[in-house]
Amino acid sequence: MGTAGGPRWWRDSEGAVPRSGIATAVVGDAVYLVDCGDGAGGNLARAGLDFNALRGVFITHLHSDHVAGLAPLLMFSLYEMALCRVPVQIFGPGNRSGYTGYP
Repeated sequence: MGTAGGPRWWRDSEGAVPRSGIATAVVGDAVYLVDCGDGAGGNLARAGLDFNALRGVFITHLHSDHVAGLAPLLMFSLYEMALCRVPVQIFGPGNRSGYTGYP
């Protein structure tokens, strides 16, 4: 999702609606996100990537624009991933178990 990965609510200097994209790695059938900014789940869905294929999230650093979408992604993707039995791993700096409640 990268820095400010979700849709911004302000326009750029030319009045255009700014970009929002996702940074992913697709390896075989597995999808990995790089950072998880605001709106990560929606961007994942708009990109046509299957939540059941999500295997990991790489967090580059703990600024809010890189992690703000992590909790909603994990919480709301439970509905999308109801049949998936493979855990989503979180990789990155700091104590992620304290942030998400998972080891």
